[in-house]
Amino acid sequence: MPCNVSCVPLFPSSVFTLNVDDDFSKLLKLKEYNYKKQKIGHLCYSTLSKDVLNQFPKEKEKLQTYFDSVKDNILSFKNTKFNITTSWGTKCESGGYSQYHHHRNCMYSAIFYYDDCDDVGDLEFENFYRRDSFEIVPDSYNLHNSVEWKFTPVKNLLIIFPSYLHHRIGYNPSQVNNRYSLALNFHPCGEYGRGDSSISL
Repeated sequence: MPCNVSCVPLFPSSVFTLNVDDDFSKLLKLKEYNYKKQKIGHLCYSTLSKDVLNQFPKEKEKLQTYFDSVKDNILSFKNTKFNITTSWGTKCESGGYSQYHHHRNCMYSAIFYYDDCDDVGDLEFENFYRRDSFEIVPDSYNLHNSVEWKFTPVKNLLIIFPSYLHHRIGYNPSQVNNRYSLALNFHPCGEYGRGDSSISL
């Protein structure tokens, strides 16, 4: 057995989970919005509008504040401002699920569970690049050898992750409950970058 082994989680794709305390009950109105069927899933739907948070300015501000806390205090991006670029509601009916996908033209994405989430399917992430290489089954799974990872939704849970991560809505086994959530994307704005790779938006 080797001695003095250390592990450096080099360039991790960090996923942040926050259990928020604020009152987001107004977002329950999203359940009454018009939804259309998603092309990347079965019995999964998204709101026709992709800027639903504009109808909930206080809730939008609160979610922005939570994201800013992560990007300032953990990611150390204090000098870069981020804006919510898109936001939409999702609905997954009993027996529904979505395919793996990722979000383009944004840097971070988030899912917020504003409704009760009893047994309605997990949020699943996939290491797309490792799955396409060697398939070796470990004795036990951990953060270093897994090609997928799951988060179980609970009410008032906010999950923030890099937009390039492939993710999906897991199978909803509930016989009675639809799975509702709010999805949103963040993009840096203002002036950022250096030299000939700088940009101002």
